[in-house]
Amino acid sequence: MHSRCRLPEKIPKVILSVYPYMGDLHGRLEFWSKKQSENAELCFALKEVGNLGSHGEDVSEKHYFGALEIYAHVLVQLFENDAEKMKELAKKIHSEIKNKKTF
Repeated sequence: MHSRCRLPEKIPKVILSVYPYMGDLHGRLEFWSKKQSENAELCFALKEVGNLGSHGEDVSEKHYFGALEIYAHVLVQLFENDAEKMKELAKKIHSEIKNKKTF
């Protein structure tokens, strides 16, 4: 028998303003998909694999290792994807060099 975690009666409003959905995993992924749709979609597959294992069903080796590959990819996208940082750096360099030129 699974029991749901009961939240304290008084959740600080700050937490709720940052993360208003504190329900089950599916709901949290749906909430997250509003800002991270591609990554959230990938995480739904992780949830499915996790559900199999959590509920005593067999998880195939293919699905287990596939889930790990997806998990690694999502982590890279979230924490190492520096495309925006590189755009900002290029813009800054361009601006600094352009401003130094005197004609």
